[in-house]
Amino acid sequence: INIFFPEKVYNMEREAYNPSKFVKTLYELNPLFQNNSNIELKEFINYLILKLHDELNTKKNNSNINEANDTNSNINTNMQIKNESDSLVDFLQNFTTKNNSLISKNLYGITKYTFYCHQCQHSFYNFQCYSYLYFNLNKVIEYKQSKHNREDVEISLTDCLDYYQKAETLRGDKGLFCPLCKQQTESTSIKNIYSTKNVFILILDRNIGNDFNQTKIAFKETINLRDYVQYKKEGEKTREKFFLGGLVNYVGDNYGNETYNAFIKMGKNNDWYCYDDENVYPVSFQDIKNNGYPVVLFYHKLTQK
Repeated sequence: INIFFPEKVYNMEREAYNPSKFVKTLYELNPLFQNNSNIELKEFINYLILKLHDELNTKKNNSNINEANDTNSNINTNMQIKNESDSLVDFLQNFTTKNNSLISKNLYGITKYTFYCHQCQHSFYNFQCYSYLYFNLNKVIEYKQSKHNREDVEISLTDCLDYYQKAETLRGDKGLFCPLCKQQTESTSIKNIYSTKNVFILILDRNIGNDFNQTKIAFKETINLRDYVQYKKEGEKTREKFFLGGLVNYVGDNYGNETYNAFIKMGKNNDWYCYDDENVYPVSFQDIKNNGYPVVLFYHKLTQK
């Protein structure tokens, strides 16, 4: 909870939690994790978030988180003939009826899917919630290389966001099942960040088979999502600035083992601390960027206060 909502637990006195026992408990709760050392990071985080939401949800009898964190597969098979506004209203009514927790209020943003049928030339809309954005770094690199027609490209978080929202042509079995044409048709799909909440999580998949992509990514302590978020409240200045509150870095070791360190900004002076197993010590943000490769970043929305 602390890495998600540091401001909510900062002054609370509590005992220290042994991370090994914490992970062991999660593994015992989920049979998929047992006797499986090759667990993908996104699977672990997704399960952790869903488990926290389920325990904190005040509408337990109706709980239903239908996420679209990774792909738009299966989303284009349930299109309805509704305009964008009506589709959004239906989604929000269904979501708020079934979900009410600290997690749903602070983590779950909204993704908007737009499908344009090439045959009847109509657009259809679908909305889904997300608790994190997932990026395959290898695909992001390939996208930027083809975009600039060269291989020596620098990658930043904005490149990841550009890739996330790129248009995609769907054909064959992946095509849109158009409710007007009553058949699967060739279509264009566009995925947009419709809204954000107080916590914005980015997961960078660096795996290349059994290898690890050690491409450096440019990232800052603050990020402005104003140009990426579609929702704009009429008459108000939308605040989409976030500060980096924590991240997980892959650091590896001299023996080829996968080793990760956690970094959290905390304390009255907002200092950075490295959590390396039992060793906890202060570090500078520059040290974090120079050593290791980020795989998860936790951003928190800057409020007026």
